[in-house]
Amino acid sequence: MTPIIALAALFLGTGGCHRNIPVAAEVPIDSNRNCPQVLRFTANPRVIQPGGEVLLSWNIRNVDEITLEESREDVGAANRGDYLRIIGKFPSTGTLRVSPKVTTTYVISCGDDLVGCASASVSVIVK
Repeated sequence: MTPIIALAALFLGTGGCHRNIPVAAEVPIDSNRNCPQVLRFTANPRVIQPGGEVLLSWNIRNVDEITLEESREDVGAANRGDYLRIIGKFPSTGTLRVSPKVTTTYVISCGDDLVGCASASVSVIVK
């Protein structure tokens, strides 16, 4: 199999379910998709003072659980993109109160190689 055909087979084999959505976007339900779909991932408020609290809220379709991770501003610019700390696994619909000490990006991911995967992120600025 040529590399181009192998790449096409890999993409088509996932059902084209890889989908990133804009931060805090509401996505209409696509009833023709059986793969994970991030319908909503928000942080409220998005800007806080030190010691403040944020409510993360999400709704993901076609999975039982999600993985929530964080990438903090204090990790250092050289490593920030490579460093995600797992907060935990949660039901596909839920909320979590967090109190970041520094500007933090929260990332939701879900799915696997069999059903495809989905992810979304939201950043909270600490001023």
